[in-house]
Amino acid sequence: MNNKPFEQDHANMRIMLKRVEETYPDNIAFVVKSKIGKKVSYNNITYSGVLEDTRKLGTELLARGFGDARCAIMGENSYAWIMSFFAVVNGVGVSVPTDKAMKVEEVENCLNRSKSTVLFFDNKTLKIAQSIYERESTEVKMFVGLDFEPEFGVSLDVLVEAGRLKVEAGDDAYDNRDINNNEMSVMVFTSGTTAKSKAVMLSHRNITSNIYGMAGFEKMYEDDINMAFLPFHHVFGLTGLMVMLTYGAKNVFCDGLKYFQENLKEYKVSVFMSVPLLLETLYKRLTREIQKQGKQKTVDRALKICELTEKFGISIRRKMFKSILDQLGGNIRFIISGAAPFDPEVEQSLSDFGILVVNGYGLTEMAPVIASESHLYRRPGTVGMVLPNVKARILNPDEEGVGEVIASGPNVMLGYYENEEETNKVIIDGWYHTGDLGYFDKDGYLWLNGRKKNVIILKSGKNVFPEELEQLLNKLDYAEESMVFPLKKHNEFVIWAKIVYSEDYLKENKLDLEKFKEMVAEDIDKINEKLPFYKHIKKHFLSTRPTIKTTTAKTKRAEEIIAIREELENIGG
Repeated sequence: MNNKPFEQDHANMRIMLKRVEETYPDNIAFVVKSKIGKKVSYNNITYSGVLEDTRKLGTELLARGFGDARCAIMGENSYAWIMSFFAVVNGVGVSVPTDKAMKVEEVENCLNRSKSTVLFFDNKTLKIAQSIYERESTEVKMFVGLDFEPEFGVSLDVLVEAGRLKVEAGDDAYDNRDINNNEMSVMVFTSGTTAKSKAVMLSHRNITSNIYGMAGFEKMYEDDINMAFLPFHHVFGLTGLMVMLTYGAKNVFCDGLKYFQENLKEYKVSVFMSVPLLLETLYKRLTREIQKQGKQKTVDRALKICELTEKFGISIRRKMFKSILDQLGGNIRFIISGAAPFDPEVEQSLSDFGILVVNGYGLTEMAPVIASESHLYRRPGTVGMVLPNVKARILNPDEEGVGEVIASGPNVMLGYYENEEETNKVIIDGWYHTGDLGYFDKDGYLWLNGRKKNVIILKSGKNVFPEELEQLLNKLDYAEESMVFPLKKHNEFVIWAKIVYSEDYLKENKLDLEKFKEMVAEDIDKINEKLPFYKHIKKHFLSTRPTIKTTTAKTKRAEEIIAIREELENIGG
């Protein structure tokens, strides 16, 4: 099957979508699952169908007077969501992907700051949309139900049908709309969900250049089946989907986290993009099952046999570990991880089972990818190589070569909307200052140490990176996640750790809480033994409360530290 999607870098997403449709007109682009009672049906939408649907919707939006409008889209990942996105950016106005997990006031804030006049939403976000409608506190003039007809608005189906009649009658206004490739076409709010969040302005050029950089870097095929799991309101999830589209791949949707493994099997998924937390959780489940069945020695032997056969150019990993791969649907061959630090041991171990697992790095402001591993460039622990059409370097490196990562290229954002002061702080002479600390090794692989703002600077001048310690803690069988943070004592920082565990672990292993606490203390002592004294975790506490996160599973450290202080007060810490 073809795995060369683009021979050239496309100027905008409309040209990109047309090129994909011309190349793979009859390929299935999306599978839409419907469930009525126990009856399940699947609707296959071809690449030609995607282009037709976006034309119809775009035509009707223009006919209703929404040319140049800002259109917010809020809801679960779905074909309706992505169709609305393409219809808006490819001939109507500016798309404003909106986090479905936000509270009413936060959505309202984003709508007002973006000056959105259309709100697309689904049944799961109905209450938020209805509240906004009743408050009359935004500029939204039309409320569109993505998967149903709201009492206070119109359904997407009605708009598409009305647009169909206009297109068939010869209305070509949508096709003739000019697109400025270098003007804002997408406005994305950063992880902060209050007034403190920044609105990132991205152009067609920003996004298509990044798609082109990724498409030429990773190994995918038109017969791949991708599960569009990461939220579309996050640029990693959105751009990632478009990379899959450039290959003519089939795209399916997850029914929810608890159905994740079931959906992998149901759709015969071969590739997906993920966040590390999900992969690390999956890996822990797999290893627990291996140990539970007493098969660790068998697995270790199989790994040695695989290493031996590969010296002769023969790969048998997928056959040797079929029972493990079957737990992930049996067809997974490629996973891209991003958005947070990834445990290199998990990355390597999953790869050892016969899955190509790569790690990438980027930010919303870079549309989003700066660097990534690939089938040609893998070094677990790194974030791979800088994309071919992006430049990156280390600013003011210290004696160990560590400094701030800065990047430039056609994917650097236009700036923060109506916030020139903050824009000028991060974009200097065309270089975006990421706020991440890292270094390049002699082979050009990029290693990240952590966020500048998260670094704990001790009185001795030594730097402690919380992310490094969290990675060690997260390897513990019972640690679902952790957060390392400083608390002041006698004018010096003391390094603390919060470890999140599941009560099920105690039940499964027949442990009482006191014995468990002793075990955790011993494990932390073992971790400390391998670290320089200044990095030692001096205090810790256990919690069953997950950290406060963004929808891409990044811990919101500022909010979490406030919650931690309350937790510590309650337990007398």
